[in-house]
Amino acid sequence: MEQFGALKRRTTDLYTQAQGQIGNIPKPSMPSMPSNLSHFPKLTDLSSKLPKIPTFGLVHPHNDKPTQKATWERIDVPSLPRSSHSINVVSGNAYIFGGSLQPGGQPVDNDVHVITLPFSSAGADYYAVKAKPAPKSEVPAVPTVIEPSDDGKGDDATGEEGEKDLADVPLDPSPNEKGEEAITASENINDGPDSGPSSAKQPAQTEEVDRSSLGDVPSPRVGHATAVIGNRIFVFGGRGGPDLAPLEEYGRVWVFDTKTHLWSYLDPLLPASPLSPAFADKRHHYPGPRSFHSAAGVDQPRDFSTRRRASTWTEWAQGDSNVVGIPQQPIVGNIASTSRDEDDDGYGTFIVHGGVLAVGRVNDTWAFDVRSRVWQELPTAPGKARGATSLSIAGSKLWRFGGFNGETEEGGQLDYLDLVVDDFSEASGERDVVLSARGGWKSIFPEQLPGSPAAPLVAAAEGTTIVEATGEDDEAKVPLKAEVEPYWPGNRSAAGLQTVIGPGGREYLVLLLGEQEPNETDPESAGKFWDDIWAYELPKTGYASSALGAVFGHKRTGSKSHDRPVEGKWLRVETEAYDDEDSTASARGPGPRGWFASAHMGELEERGVVVWGGLDGANNKLGDGWILRLGPEKREP
Repeated sequence: MEQFGALKRRTTDLYTQAQGQIGNIPKPSMPSMPSNLSHFPKLTDLSSKLPKIPTFGLVHPHNDKPTQKATWERIDVPSLPRSSHSINVVSGNAYIFGGSLQPGGQPVDNDVHVITLPFSSAGADYYAVKAKPAPKSEVPAVPTVIEPSDDGKGDDATGEEGEKDLADVPLDPSPNEKGEEAITASENINDGPDSGPSSAKQPAQTEEVDRSSLGDVPSPRVGHATAVIGNRIFVFGGRGGPDLAPLEEYGRVWVFDTKTHLWSYLDPLLPASPLSPAFADKRHHYPGPRSFHSAAGVDQPRDFSTRRRASTWTEWAQGDSNVVGIPQQPIVGNIASTSRDEDDDGYGTFIVHGGVLAVGRVNDTWAFDVRSRVWQELPTAPGKARGATSLSIAGSKLWRFGGFNGETEEGGQLDYLDLVVDDFSEASGERDVVLSARGGWKSIFPEQLPGSPAAPLVAAAEGTTIVEATGEDDEAKVPLKAEVEPYWPGNRSAAGLQTVIGPGGREYLVLLLGEQEPNETDPESAGKFWDDIWAYELPKTGYASSALGAVFGHKRTGSKSHDRPVEGKWLRVETEAYDDEDSTASARGPGPRGWFASAHMGELEERGVVVWGGLDGANNKLGDGWILRLGPEKREP
């Protein structure tokens, strides 16, 4: 303890001695600031010399309005001139069908022209496929085999007093065992003659129409509409023949299989319910013959798996062990032997809208269920009847822009229809899935601002806000939570509208080119065309989306599903050449044109759109092909 005290005193003495040895430290003198600061650089000059942060596709030009970047690439293949044709992309190949080459509008041929699209370092290629029908195959009926009884009971156990086997005991008692009367056919609630035993689901009825003259492959045509579902291209309508009249095909949908390069067709069936046979043959449940209409395809409904309900106690106890076995003794090959290509069974929905009839135009919307081969009519779109409108599916909605009403080009609003998958599941285990509309059409209007460079705009209900209104009535107009955009695409028809995945994984509706004004002296000739591109930025959904299949809500009959927000904004697209070595002409792209064909590139490039052919202002048939890629990314050197 004494040593610790001595150490403490020694430390105190050293500290006191050190303080006495430190001299006075002089205070630093700060230089005075000059009074004249004119020679110093300004902050604005410094900001111009600082490095810029990349914009990642969105730039702010001098007008302080956001735009989107994109690139053009010309497809290096021989010229294939035509207009009013179709193009679809499947597995990196573009399939061109139909169209007109002559000034009179006569169809060229019914060949399918295939363009292998360029990708990475691989170039483009071209070949033609002659129209050939697929062989007609009949599925043989599965014979019913009754195996002999092997229960060892013999005939003695068949008496009334014998105990029933579990395989003979049904899970649900019959109506007579419940004490209820069986419903006879005459008590069917449907009007009309006796149609057989009553059931919850009646088979679809065929309509007696002679289609033998239509042949097994589609005839040459112009102004038809196509869409892709899976690996197949669906074709409907168009006009052809010597008089170029709308082709009467009684609702037939032509199908081109891209795997076999063969044609087949789907003739429609009459819906089973709620129609009765008394008046089912008095109505045509398919869209009438038309041309210059629009189409879109979606791969919903796709899940048709039905869980068969066991009818006896034995089936309930065994489950599917007789098919797949048990973990100790699995059965291999049963599932593979009964598996089928889902394209052969059919799935998805083919949607057709608007068009030009033999007399007049229409504004109707039809949906063709591929699996059941039944047409159903969806709500009629708002506005005037029109043809050459632009149609696309994105975010479980069917979008529409523009069109030609016979006098002027349509525009000034963006219309959409909510789609939902209805699931009709019954207690017996039977299941019916169909794509239907939820409510009527709705429209998004721009704000009307003076001096806007766009075409004449449609004023909103409040004059300063974007509003949402149904296509059938205007009882409720709810302001949308959308950013007000003073710029809006001009009125147009015969334009392209495709859904792509842009920068940041956002979905965009890309609207490009199209006819601005018709030819006043000769309606059959070319008018004035646009050369601009617009991208409508759809709202974020909170989950990863894909342009190959829109996300649809599933609901049971009578259930309610939540609406997705419809906020969005238009962005003007500025283009550059995809390859820096290309000329400045490639940066401008295909130039003003209409009546061309466009398609999304699918899995090959989710941000890409293919454009082919069309008509220019000099009434020339164009035969060049282009690829538009949304975003600033270019070819790597």
